[in-house]
Amino acid sequence: MPVKPAAKSATTAAPALPPVAVFVGPERFLQLQCTEELVARVRSMHGDCEPMRFDAAGSGGTAASPAEILDECRSMSLMQSFKVVIVENADVLLKAGDDDEDGDGPGPASGGRGAGGGGGKSAREMFEGYAKAPERAAMLVLRAPKWRPGNLDKAVVASGGVVVKCEELSLDKALAWVSARAAGFHQVDLEPMAARRLVATVGSDLGRLDCEIAKLAIVHPGKPITEQTVAAMTAATREEEFWAIQPTLLGGDIQKALAHLHELVEVSRHDPTPLTFTYMDLAKKLHSACRGLRAGESRQAIAGRLKLWGPTADVIMAKAGKLNPVAVARLMGHIVDGTVRSRTGLGDAVTHLEQVTIEFASLCRV
Repeated sequence: MPVKPAAKSATTAAPALPPVAVFVGPERFLQLQCTEELVARVRSMHGDCEPMRFDAAGSGGTAASPAEILDECRSMSLMQSFKVVIVENADVLLKAGDDDEDGDGPGPASGGRGAGGGGGKSAREMFEGYAKAPERAAMLVLRAPKWRPGNLDKAVVASGGVVVKCEELSLDKALAWVSARAAGFHQVDLEPMAARRLVATVGSDLGRLDCEIAKLAIVHPGKPITEQTVAAMTAATREEEFWAIQPTLLGGDIQKALAHLHELVEVSRHDPTPLTFTYMDLAKKLHSACRGLRAGESRQAIAGRLKLWGPTADVIMAKAGKLNPVAVARLMGHIVDGTVRSRTGLGDAVTHLEQVTIEFASLCRV
């Protein structure tokens, strides 16, 4: 993911390197990728550079106070012409100043004002002050899984820095990401159908997708990664195995569906109660698709609204065009009733699933 300024003036060019970069969100791999891109740019412009790392949570790095971190940014290095200072879990440092709505008010006594030799300032105020007048021979990188926007973000952007949200990608964006990552970083061609198969199997976890691409790239060195290679080499996770019964139910083969159910319960030892959620999820999608088609809604609009993806989406839409929404609603009622009975001790969860499996597969034999 290219690192771009969050905002900049139309008349002022952005600096070659942001003095402060904030990477926030749950997608850890994107945080690491954005940081690697910046460090690579530093090295191309200033030679070898070994980032100084701090961890505000006190694990995986050197714990330090806000004053120590900012002093590190401002101090000159005898070995390097440019510094990169990376702070993990930066939200922990700033938490003391986040007790008001804008995140720029006074912090509490514990870890707030006066902490780390800040001259009576809260940690947030100290970082805001640095962001307004950053050291140009250094780059401060703040990374955090959660972030409370405030005046610090404004100060970062105003000084030419960047604030990048590292959120989990949608499946469409993950598809584009794997193709670009394969070609750019791994130097291998990932065929379009192979990319679709990979994302459908793995999901949008970028860390795992990157590992799978690296593994697939060495199966047939110098050759494109095909869908067949992905199918043979990429295993479904236990969570994906949990949802894999949905295509079987849609197939309409009662014996095959029952065999798949017993494999999940008896061999893979899945809890039968949560399995009912996969049945309800599929029934709800079928019911919504049925009603949407009957109301004249386009298939593309329905697929987007229900977040349908991959080959299963095509099957759901095909079945929905033939099924009666009243019959699907009746099936949903049976799933709910049986779940309530099994949870209250009035029925057996596996027996309930067997009955619903037969009804579901019979309905999908159209």
